[in-house]
Amino acid sequence: MNKFTIFFISLLLCSAASCTSVSGAFETVSNAISAFRDSIKTEKDNEQARYLTEKKWCETNIAKAKLTLAARQHDVDEVKSHIKYLDNERTESIKDMKTRQERIATNLANLKKFKKQRCDNNLLFVKALREHMEGIKVLQLLKGDITQYFAKFNKKNGPKVANASLIPKSAIFYIVILVV
Repeated sequence: MNKFTIFFISLLLCSAASCTSVSGAFETVSNAISAFRDSIKTEKDNEQARYLTEKKWCETNIAKAKLTLAARQHDVDEVKSHIKYLDNERTESIKDMKTRQERIATNLANLKKFKKQRCDNNLLFVKALREHMEGIKVLQLLKGDITQYFAKFNKKNGPKVANASLIPKSAIFYIVILVV
């Protein structure tokens, strides 16, 4: 607006200098100033109307933007809460996975330990079974020896039982075992 004003004043001065009569010049300047005043007034009215239109447009768009912002903020809050939920689920899953891995490792260690114990127990059972079988064979041989020993007495003395003092104490123990 300043450039326009300076230009307009310069124009008026130039036109005033070209006028030869002072009264005609004064009237020309007066008319120019009146036209300038009217143009400024018109420009002011146009500017005021444009300002009101733009203000209304801005208020409408600000209201729309606030509604959009509120809706999107609600969405953002929901997404943040869902992210928090998923992070919690992930953390719990990782803890659960670690717990299960520890349990698997413990179970594998127990399995190895129980397998070793089972093998040791099987070995002890097999050894005990062999000793028992050898004991049975020894007892059968002993039974045969004792039967043969007492058969001598039965041939000499008949069907009588041998004198208890002649039977060694260990033989009595084995006889009791055989009878049982």
